[in-house]
Amino acid sequence: MTRATRRGAISGWACLGIGAGAAMMPAPASATKPIIAPTGPMRLKRRITRSLHDGSALVIRREWQVRFASQGKGLSIAGRQLSANVEAPAALASLARIEENRSTDAMWPILLSENGLIAAAGTYTQEDDLEAAARQANSIIAKRKESADAKAVHRMNIAQLQKAGGALLDTLPPDLFFPAGDEPREMLRTVEMAGGQSGRFLVRYTAKRAPDKAWLSSARRTIITAIGDDERESSESWSMSAF
Repeated sequence: MTRATRRGAISGWACLGIGAGAAMMPAPASATKPIIAPTGPMRLKRRITRSLHDGSALVIRREWQVRFASQGKGLSIAGRQLSANVEAPAALASLARIEENRSTDAMWPILLSENGLIAAAGTYTQEDDLEAAARQANSIIAKRKESADAKAVHRMNIAQLQKAGGALLDTLPPDLFFPAGDEPREMLRTVEMAGGQSGRFLVRYTAKRAPDKAWLSSARRTIITAIGDDERESSESWSMSAF
């Protein structure tokens, strides 16, 4: 088990001088009264959309069955993946297959503190998947009509942004399962990159509770990364409902 921020996420943001606190987008303070969790199995859905350089998109959908149980003063969430589906351009077919076949068993259980915030979660990004993604990204960049030096700088900058952005999406929102409030949250960071280029990160997060309940109904996080005029948007949406 690792802390919810995860060492990989921390190092990815730290190498850009952004810091782990920015990656987490701290949740508002939660009430201290005991949380009431669902008593039966729940269906948890996640959809990730990543924009690509040519205007197309990579869409990843997953569903889990989750169950809540008391764990000390907090809660433990056990999960079992029900389905995985990836939509991707033909050029990314091999990457899509890797993602569809990837097990997420290692991300469970997820432990919540007594106020419903994520205290610890397993890891669900495998090194082989990261290497495959890096190879695919390098192949795409190599086809750009630029000088060798410009390609090298662009490749390095893109790799840094992807590492940081990937670390952010791999970090679960701390109040994901029990939203602390429905007010939108926003974070903007800029970072100087190689070759005089400037990188930017804009993150927006909103969440809603189930009617008359404290737990998640739906949530959305949008991440916009940009180098100069090259802007990419990634987003993820979550939802949880009874079977």
